[in-house]
Amino acid sequence: MFDIWCKAQQHALTLAMRGESVVIDVCVYSEAGADFHGGDDAVKSYREDPDASVHERIEVVGLALKLHHVGRIA
Repeated sequence: MFDIWCKAQQHALTLAMRGESVVIDVCVYSEAGADFHGGDDAVKSYREDPDASVHERIEVVGLALKLHHVGRIA
C-alpha cells in the first residue's frame, strides 16, 4: 500500500515491465482527499457515492503496458 500516488505508479510500472499485471486502487475517504487526488471532478465524483470502497481503479496489463481505467468500485 502506498500513500503517495507517484510511488504507486512507479511500483506498478516496475512490475509491468517484469511482465506482471497490476491493479492500482485509489481509496479516498474525504472530500479533501478527493480534491487532492483529482480536483473538482474527483470531489464531484466522491459526493455522488462517498461510500464506494474504491474511488478509482486502474489496471496495468503486463509488458503491453496497456492501461484500463475501470473507474469506481462499489
